[in-house]
Amino acid sequence: MLAQKVLQTCLDLGVRDFCLCAGSRNSDLVHALLQHRDDDTLRLFNFFEERNAGFFALGRMQSHERPVAVVTTSGTAVAELLPAVIEAYYQARPLVLLTADRPRRFRGSGAPQAIEQANLFGDYARFWDLAEPGDLPGGIQAEAQPIHFNLCLEEPEAKPPQVQLSIPAEKGPRGTQENARDPREFSALEAFLSRSEAPLLIMAGCLTPNPALVDGLAKLQAPILADPTSGLHDENQLQPWLLRGADRTAAQLTFSRVLRVGGVPSFRAWRNLEKDTSIDVCSLTTRPFRGLARPSEIVTGNLDFPKLTANWRCQEAPADWRALEERNARHLQNLLERLPSSEPACLHQLLAAIPESATVFVGNSLPIRELGLVAARNIPWPVCRANRGANGIDGNLSTFLGLASATEQRECWGLFGDLTTLYDLAAPAVLPALKGKRVRIVVIHNGGGQIFRRLPNFQNLTEPEAAIVENRHGFHFEAWAQAWGLAHRRLEELEATLPDRVVIEINPEREQTEAFWKAWQKPETFEDE
Repeated sequence: MLAQKVLQTCLDLGVRDFCLCAGSRNSDLVHALLQHRDDDTLRLFNFFEERNAGFFALGRMQSHERPVAVVTTSGTAVAELLPAVIEAYYQARPLVLLTADRPRRFRGSGAPQAIEQANLFGDYARFWDLAEPGDLPGGIQAEAQPIHFNLCLEEPEAKPPQVQLSIPAEKGPRGTQENARDPREFSALEAFLSRSEAPLLIMAGCLTPNPALVDGLAKLQAPILADPTSGLHDENQLQPWLLRGADRTAAQLTFSRVLRVGGVPSFRAWRNLEKDTSIDVCSLTTRPFRGLARPSEIVTGNLDFPKLTANWRCQEAPADWRALEERNARHLQNLLERLPSSEPACLHQLLAAIPESATVFVGNSLPIRELGLVAARNIPWPVCRANRGANGIDGNLSTFLGLASATEQRECWGLFGDLTTLYDLAAPAVLPALKGKRVRIVVIHNGGGQIFRRLPNFQNLTEPEAAIVENRHGFHFEAWAQAWGLAHRRLEELEATLPDRVVIEINPEREQTEAFWKAWQKPETFEDE
């Protein structure tokens, strides 16, 4: 039986979590999973909407890094997975897709629910088109990219078949084999760091720090522009080197080299490297992506190489970087105090309510940049994640809830813009499956996409034009919270004890927010204001 063969292959790959979108065409898969739902080693999460399921699966993988499967019926239901598949591809995560299809003879016929599902995701997923159990080869491995099994199934029988599955012993997290690599393979990185007389700036994206890497970065003694998802802000060894002024400080520094560690950072300073080709860039990352269109060195590994980092030594730092950093830090603190109702200041106030033991997920586009600025050195959470593969705003709430479902921490906070939330209004449907978790969904309600107000190509718009570009809206998030049985609080209403499930709405003042960014982006230092 094809469904049994494919499900057994998934279990052999290490899949233990199945996000199930039930339908008629995939009923063989549905019944097979329902027959094993009482097995303690398997977890089933049911969804009525495939896009939510795909991003939820992505969030679970962000916690435990094991493959997670999504099961869909045929037709456009499969197409709903494309955004999550793209994000998983660029995050290098083994999202497994089990999509039911009508038999191959229906292709091109225009029959109901018969679309061209074969290789629908193109380069973003490894693909197997399956009509018989023998079509599935042996030896398939879970690699750092999505896998798509497309099952061509006849009309389901009235009586579901009995399926026997054998659950193998648990596999460890992927990537452990990379530790065995010979450090000599990293000669490009060694050559890059050997130019210790050239001023170096370190940029850190999403990663999970380990002692060897932290020790190596401390030895370099170069300033570090660290993304909120880097996990470096909580490392005591690195506190003297972390920049608080973010992009502002980076723009004022003179450096000739950038060492990127981890994923692609969210900072504008990274994007500016596209044009400034005089700056040499080397990336040490788990993912095979340079993050730049222009040529640069890239070294892939799992960032846990004690022998490699043991050889790292002190580098030349940009001149006067500490003085610039201190001036910008004072300027930032001044603005946060002078403009307490601005969006950055509101987010800074919110941080005091988030426990140090919490899991935090931060959405694109403005929230992750603002968090990187106002939190800076003060990010004490052991887990801070984001979707930084394709940098999209769709599916962020679902990813957060997937992360919350799998993390060890009980308290989970998600920080989102209002448009990001509007993209994912159905996400809370899965909350009943998150037993024992305290979930806080923070919505920065500024009336639309305010990041566009800061882009040079959207300056000098008329008010009607700005309303279109920013996608302004009058949505009421309190009503949305009530519809899902969630409590609703505003920033000024936060009490010592919050309900277990709550939407926290932040309503910054537009005038103060514009004044904040206008003052922050000026070239002057303002340290005496």
